[in-house]
Amino acid sequence: MSARAARWLLGGLLVLVTLGLYARTLSHEFVNLDDDVYVTANPALRDGLTLPGLRWAFTTGHAANWHPLTWLSHMLDVEFFDLDPGSHHATSALLHALAALLLFLWLAGATGKPFPSFLVAAFFAWHPLRAESVAWVAERKDVLSGALFFAALLAYGAWTREKSRARGLSVLVLFAAGLLAKPMLVTFPFVCLLVDLWPLGRTDALLARAREKAPLFALSLASAATTLLVQQAGGATHPLERVDLGPRLANAASSVMRYGADLLWPVKLACFYPHPSSLHPLGSPWTGGAALALALVVLASALAWRTRRARPSVFVGWCWFLGMLVPVIGLVQVGLQSHADRYTYLPSVGLGLALVFGGLEPLRARVPRIGARLGGALAIAGLGALALLAWRQIGTWRTSRTLFEHALEITRENFVAQSNLGQALESEGRLAEARERYEAALAIAPQAAPVHYQLGRLLFRIGERERAIREYRRALELEPLFELARIGLGISLSVQGQTTEAIRELGTVLDRDSRALSSADRAAAGQALAWCLATSPEDDLRDGARARTIAEESLRLAGAASPALLETLAAAAAELGEFEQAVRLEERALEGIPPSGRRAAAERLELYRSGRAYRTP
Repeated sequence: MSARAARWLLGGLLVLVTLGLYARTLSHEFVNLDDDVYVTANPALRDGLTLPGLRWAFTTGHAANWHPLTWLSHMLDVEFFDLDPGSHHATSALLHALAALLLFLWLAGATGKPFPSFLVAAFFAWHPLRAESVAWVAERKDVLSGALFFAALLAYGAWTREKSRARGLSVLVLFAAGLLAKPMLVTFPFVCLLVDLWPLGRTDALLARAREKAPLFALSLASAATTLLVQQAGGATHPLERVDLGPRLANAASSVMRYGADLLWPVKLACFYPHPSSLHPLGSPWTGGAALALALVVLASALAWRTRRARPSVFVGWCWFLGMLVPVIGLVQVGLQSHADRYTYLPSVGLGLALVFGGLEPLRARVPRIGARLGGALAIAGLGALALLAWRQIGTWRTSRTLFEHALEITRENFVAQSNLGQALESEGRLAEARERYEAALAIAPQAAPVHYQLGRLLFRIGERERAIREYRRALELEPLFELARIGLGISLSVQGQTTEAIRELGTVLDRDSRALSSADRAAAGQALAWCLATSPEDDLRDGARARTIAEESLRLAGAASPALLETLAAAAAELGEFEQAVRLEERALEGIPPSGRRAAAERLELYRSGRAYRTP
């Protein structure tokens, strides 16, 4: 078989198996782990791909990230498939298969060895650690940036063979596009320096090779600075006073070894691993495990350095793995996790290179006939085992409940999993079980303001409003700028008849230009505030004109007239003496009010017909 035919055959097999594995996600749902933030509750995506959406994508810091191409890919999905989760999952699976194919084509072309290159690409594509990046819609940035990364690497290989302005520009454009999909690609120039050593064999002066990559390094610096500014503005990074340098270094060393162990033995994988400092901030970060991990990282690095000439693939693979982890290893702490499976998406290729070209290939060379058969058998068995584990891990992402139930089986003291499982149970109407999960999360992390908010929301829903108010207040004590908690507090106070305080809390929210609030959140706050202003029993608090203005703005933000908004507009009209308008609005509201609320609405309607305004009891 010719080399070209072998490439086509192996490339086709790689793509087919990859798509077969992730075909399972076509029946998966969106999950309550950022899928709402990125897609389902993101108003910027509501109309698909539009000119205002295009401007938003390139100017927003939504979700504490700046990745405009990722936003555009989500917009295209909504444009063509609306909010069908299976179609969104299919796009991610196709991008992952494309990334694997491009990796194979680059490596086979650079080494001239199709079968070992196939093994590396399959190790990358079929590993269970990939499930998080591919089966999670919110991680679209991984698969999109991965495909662009390998396309840029393929273009770089072509440029090294025949330098031209056009080929150099193609590298720059593809690299820039990758950064616009996910800034983790800032290490691309570093990877180019590594592959210069092996497999490209460009062993001339290091300084000269670094100098030719100056435009790439400039793009990396610009992307890193932009990302840091956006994440700081979005509150995603933790300053040293919250997670100091000691725990960061300890966690970084532990994470490297954990990633290495999971790549070799991927049996206990979860969607979230709590950072030790988020649970035990006063404890010593340098446990025996962390110190041992640091020693092993140093030892592995020293061994890779010593074998750099005899085994350049091992040296390049280890440096690829370690270097690409630097942006996400926790030295700049982003989020609450200690580490994450998705962070291995591109770094894992480095260990694949070291294992295949530094391990199996030498075995094949030393004992050509037996070594080739033994190495091939081991590789096929290993890839089969990985694919089976990946199939199982992909299944855990089927629903929010299956995802977080699995996480609680795998991890300890996981307050995020407890809380998100509570949200999943609450959405299913299993309120008592949801409450247990929220309370379990707070028992682990009593300083978690979002969980106090979630519990407060549930308590309000089941009628325990005084307790709900206490939970909202506690959330605001922990995070004074937690606007959702302030909205919940304001609404709860208004229902309890504490109108003065409700107006103050809700007015505070609307007076701020908070980017953390969605249009729906602001509409809910405005509707509650307008209701208080229109129906307060205290004469000095009522303001019908202001109530109408706020309610009309809430209607604009909501995009549809809900019964609550219609009733609020009716109350404002009645306060202004426009009783005919109030009657028409209340009649419209009655059409959409459930049976349990119709009696009270009918009583308000009779008041308006008799020329009287409504006052809250």
